Amino acid sequence: MSNRSAQVRDIEAAIFRKLSKFNLSQQHIEYMQYGMVEASLRGVDTHGVRLLKCYLKELAGGRSNALPNFALKKVKAATAVLDADNALGIVAGVTAMNSAIEIASEQGIGLVTVKNSNHFGAASVYSLQAARKGFIGISLSNADALISPFNGTEAMFGTNPISIAAPADNGEFFCLDMACSQVSYSKVLSHLRESKEVPESWMHQSTEEGKPGVLKPLGGYKGAGLAMAVELLTAALTGSPLDQGLSHLYVPPYNEPRKVSHLMIAIDISSLIDERIFKGALHLLLESVRNSQQAKDSNLKILVPGDKEQTEFIHRTENGIPLEQDTYDLLFN
Repeated sequence: MSNRSAQVRDIEAAIFRKLSKFNLSQQHIEYMQYGMVEASLRGVDTHGVRLLKCYLKELAGGRSNALPNFALKKVKAATAVLDADNALGIVAGVTAMNSAIEIASEQGIGLVTVKNSNHFGAASVYSLQAARKGFIGISLSNADALISPFNGTEAMFGTNPISIAAPADNGEFFCLDMACSQVSYSKVLSHLRESKEVPESWMHQSTEEGKPGVLKPLGGYKGAGLAMAVELLTAALTGSPLDQGLSHLYVPPYNEPRKVSHLMIAIDISSLIDERIFKGALHLLLESVRNSQQAKDSNLKILVPGDKEQTEFIHRTENGIPLEQDTYDLLFN
């Protein structure tokens, strides 16, 4: 499928036009612009602007509430629960991390669970939201079951993303963003759309021709264990449906809430150590890993979490974001 590029300001203006039709507030539209464009700028195209089509379907059908009535319940000094009232997941995620940062500013750490939400895009959107304000940010979400247990073939866990981000010296960030599967489900669908072969290491073969099978966990039993850990920190901790009980993102019904759950954590570095010492230590860690000895049979640079995405961010900020033709048409036609 051919790609066309567009500048950030033009994409944001198009997103505004599309979402304004559903009467979202100005603030919530800005959250959506930030969440989708941030992911696409960092090269995480599977979780960026291309998902606008799906989010519009959710709004049109009623799966996502355009005018949510958020209810934030402060449980103890450092913890709170956000009932997102079936809001768009990005809106719920940004709102929850803002609350976690506010709590952490007072208590040293802020932990906010989220229930009654929807797909929140890229987990790094929220961890970086905290890191750019000088905090350590952690974000997790459960998702519809697409991954098998180790030695199993039945879909039991979602891709259940985990992201951790922290600020270092010189404006750098450590930013880990990973799913608990070998690859994202969106990447598999992209391969199928382009008639590319899906590697056997990614998923079990489907019994139905033309349909994707069940994803394999990252690193065998370790990935399955991580997926379960995310599920207990999100679904179980909020009394929400387990991964097996969630409807799938890309398929109907679009008029029924999905009840996805998230966890947002912000840690005030200065409450534990001088911020300059922490940033210096993290900078030293990043540089020492980058400059460590390369494998003899590899010409590839050694990277740390966030390097690849930051390079893409700089390039795309200057040159525009590449869009698949159907996404380009949705935005500009």
